[in-house]
Amino acid sequence: EDAEGDEVEGAVDEQADVEMQDVADVCPDTVLSTLDTMGEKLQTLMQRLQQTKQRAKHVYEMRENLPPPDTDLQQQRTQELDRHYRVMGSMVLQDAHRQ
Repeated sequence: EDAEGDEVEGAVDEQADVEMQDVADVCPDTVLSTLDTMGEKLQTLMQRLQQTKQRAKHVYEMRENLPPPDTDLQQQRTQELDRHYRVMGSMVLQDAHRQ
């Protein structure tokens, strides 16, 4: 089993070397242009992140300021809101841990 693992690891290393050689043949203008594009994408992601953060903050503040429910329907909607609140929080934390 160890020899088989070494073969797979060697194949991965070879593939990485080939990919590195291919990248080395790229002209500097292409690399710089690609970095500019990556920077623009990151800026867009940061803007979206800030917008999402503001929306989440607004939702959290609204939830905190809700009066206690008076009817069964209000109770049900509050429970649904709480569930969405927990799901959103869970999704954000999972994404953060993956990165």
